[in-house]
Amino acid sequence: MEVKEMDIAAKSRFLSDYLDGHPHLHACFDYSATDKERFKKRKQELEKRSFPREALVEHLQLTHKDLPYKNAVESNIEKLKDPTSVVVVGGQQAGLLTGPLYTVYKAMSVIFLAKSQESELQVPVVPVFWIAGEDHDLEEVRFVYTQKGETWKKVGIDMTDTYQSLSSTLLPKDKLHTWLNQILKTLPETDHTEHLIATIKNFAERSSTFVDFFSLVMNWLFKEEGLILLDSDHPGLRAIETDYFMMLVNRVEDLQSAQQKGEQTFSELGYGEPISTDQENAHLFYTYNDERKRLDYKDGAFYIKNSEIRYTKRELVDLVSKYPERFSNNVVTRPLMQEFILPVLSFVAGPGELAYWGTLKPVFHAFHTSMPPLTPRLQMTFVPRSMQKWVEENQYTYDQLLSGEVGDLKKNWLKEVENHPIDEVLAGVTTTIKEAHLSVQQLSKKIDETLYRLSKKNEEIILEQLNFMKKKMVHSIEGKHQLALSKFDEAENWLTPLNRPQERVIHPIVLLNLAGCDAIDRIMEQKMSLNTYHKLILL
Repeated sequence: MEVKEMDIAAKSRFLSDYLDGHPHLHACFDYSATDKERFKKRKQELEKRSFPREALVEHLQLTHKDLPYKNAVESNIEKLKDPTSVVVVGGQQAGLLTGPLYTVYKAMSVIFLAKSQESELQVPVVPVFWIAGEDHDLEEVRFVYTQKGETWKKVGIDMTDTYQSLSSTLLPKDKLHTWLNQILKTLPETDHTEHLIATIKNFAERSSTFVDFFSLVMNWLFKEEGLILLDSDHPGLRAIETDYFMMLVNRVEDLQSAQQKGEQTFSELGYGEPISTDQENAHLFYTYNDERKRLDYKDGAFYIKNSEIRYTKRELVDLVSKYPERFSNNVVTRPLMQEFILPVLSFVAGPGELAYWGTLKPVFHAFHTSMPPLTPRLQMTFVPRSMQKWVEENQYTYDQLLSGEVGDLKKNWLKEVENHPIDEVLAGVTTTIKEAHLSVQQLSKKIDETLYRLSKKNEEIILEQLNFMKKKMVHSIEGKHQLALSKFDEAENWLTPLNRPQERVIHPIVLLNLAGCDAIDRIMEQKMSLNTYHKLILL
């Protein structure tokens, strides 16, 4: 296994400015990405604050006791008792089979940063993965892409959306097993397939909810790294967060005003509106009749969006005190809640997350805290061995293959081996036919208008037949070189599936089947820097 760095990522203006530490982004962030002292400064800031460490440790010990790989993670949980300890945090929804590879890459980024900063700062730095168990968007998590022929197809588990949080959404076991068999049978047989399938099916059998299944797979993938898994929707965590939810309710006007101010500043800098919500949004959800509903606030009252149900502040605070498990955050208050309960040294973010965090500085300041340094996650592409051999033999570059040039390379290769002037000849014949047919059209028009329309249709038919011949000639040439041309399609299928980054389509089980169940461990052993370069993993 080898890692190469490539500068191929297309960056938005915002991301480029953020990575360059552009001065005008001081209006959006408390720490610059180019400040080499940012983590040291953040540690000093956290030393002045207090966190519910004891309650948090007790909760994490309880939620991790039934996971199969506990030693390393229990050690990291113990570190949180140390008042100097800090955390690196990142998160994602609880996708089936973890969802796309970028979920795993985000967790890897959290671990890499925690390790490097523990060495640098000489204090315990703990990796935490925030599972968005409170999320209720079933369509984002219920499917994966599987390889079908020369492309990838979305395959989802057949279940009804109950609009409950993913922590509460039960997996229908019979449908889960049917779906899982459908997914796993698409894996090509390797030395690793049998063990991999047995492991995944065991985790599915032990799981009741999306978060259960996700946690078991992530705990297995990072068993040597001690990655702490924090389900944002666990009732035990809600109990710890009770006072903070009360604060968010009582100071909802400040929250709304700060969010609108932050979004306006971000927009005025020319970066768009990544959250784009209305003033009435209270940035909280409430579970009502087992469905997660957005709360709005206007004219001194809270109300469930699109309903007649209203609450005063006092009534909602009373509900928080009695039923904290019914409340949850949105994209605005989730970062704030992390800040309240965790000593966050850094938040690891994807490109989209970085953008919406850029609107939140006034929100953090409204609650007398600062935004932590943000660290962009790793972006990676793995390359199967068979693909590496083909690339080397043909002296192509991965810059070409990952930058959307595969189609052009394929056409150029075909021209070199079969240099027939099909386009030129057919273009000439087409021009000749159009010129010759014009006299037929002119004559028919003099005779009868109906004949003229028929002559136009006649021309279309002739040109269609000409195009048919062109396709047949191209098909014949391609047929002679089907095996060689299929390698181009295979490269596109693996490296840029569906014309998208590999990490956003392919799920990690595909990687494990090719490279072994210890593939993640072996990638973690590689020397990698959390810089802005794209990582190429040569298996």
